[in-house]
Amino acid sequence: MLRIVDFGGLPIFEDAKDTYVCIPLVEKDSITKTMEVCKVKDFDFLDLHDYVLLNSYVVESKQLSESGWSLENQAKTALFQKIIVTGKSLGDYSSRRIYYGIKTGLNDAFELTQQQTEKIISESPNSKNLIKPFVGGQDIRRYHVKENGRYLIVIPAGWTKNQLLKRQQNNLSESYAWEWFSKEYTSLSEHLKSFSEAAKKRQDKGDYWWELRPCDYYDVLDAPKIIYPDIAKYPRFFLDTTGLYVANTAYCLGLNDYYLLGILNSKLTWFAISQISIPFGVRAGEFRYRLIYQYMEQIPIRPINFSDPADKARHDKMVSLVERMLSLHKQPSARTPQEQEMVKREIESTDKAIDSLVYELYGLTENEVKIVEGE
Repeated sequence: MLRIVDFGGLPIFEDAKDTYVCIPLVEKDSITKTMEVCKVKDFDFLDLHDYVLLNSYVVESKQLSESGWSLENQAKTALFQKIIVTGKSLGDYSSRRIYYGIKTGLNDAFELTQQQTEKIISESPNSKNLIKPFVGGQDIRRYHVKENGRYLIVIPAGWTKNQLLKRQQNNLSESYAWEWFSKEYTSLSEHLKSFSEAAKKRQDKGDYWWELRPCDYYDVLDAPKIIYPDIAKYPRFFLDTTGLYVANTAYCLGLNDYYLLGILNSKLTWFAISQISIPFGVRAGEFRYRLIYQYMEQIPIRPINFSDPADKARHDKMVSLVERMLSLHKQPSARTPQEQEMVKREIESTDKAIDSLVYELYGLTENEVKIVEGE
């Protein structure tokens, strides 16, 4: 192979905007140790041939392996390898506690608005335990979530049967179970009833049509956890302590870890993601990346040696900075433009301090920091 022109997630084809496009230039019987690579970042050029000549760089052919291709220049590749060696994979760090969001198979039935939720709970107060605040990937931002007024009816697979057995009811037929559910949760059942036919046809259901599919990690969703979208163009990780449930456009990490949250929201982690994940379209001039399990589990997380006072001090400093960042995002909207600017500057300052601490944790040199920050 002689050259690769990589268009990443640029919308080359009008009817397939999120298609990854790559043009390899090959020559029969040619075996080379190096090859030229050009990454096309935008369409701001008159002639593609001239653009490629001006923006190509050399990489080693061995970077194209069966396990995956790396088209980065040698400096970026070397830095990424250093980060990998320094860190511990997120999969190992989290003990594989990485989970995708809830799939209902019929969101129209199980998703509620604020108004619907208030009505159902006012009429059937015991329904409150079966309704959870609900966010999608688009609602999860960096160190905070956007208020959206969405809620989810969460009736786990097996819940109805367990409730009947607790009441020493041996009749577990669907008709009897629905009769019991309708009496106990009248307003909630009235909402679900209009969707019964569609709910019965879905694959994502439990023992009865009004239940969700089997899920082993409801306890994770109810507990403090780090949540993030499935696709993003910059770090958008948030530590939720309120029991938010996430849609299937988001993921969660079953960890209450402020140190990890700071690492994940850093520029260094996004640099690592750009080396691991595949670009998925361009939004506002930035590549978006998939944050699915197979990519996220590879993210290198710098472990802390708590027996080392200096390392423990770094950990404690990170926790303090992240707590400050979360607090800044919780502040009510500033009343004046001056107050808004003050909060913005403090967020930017704290963010830079987190990035600097992460660079220190991973042992980056000044030149390596410049690579991460695109200088």
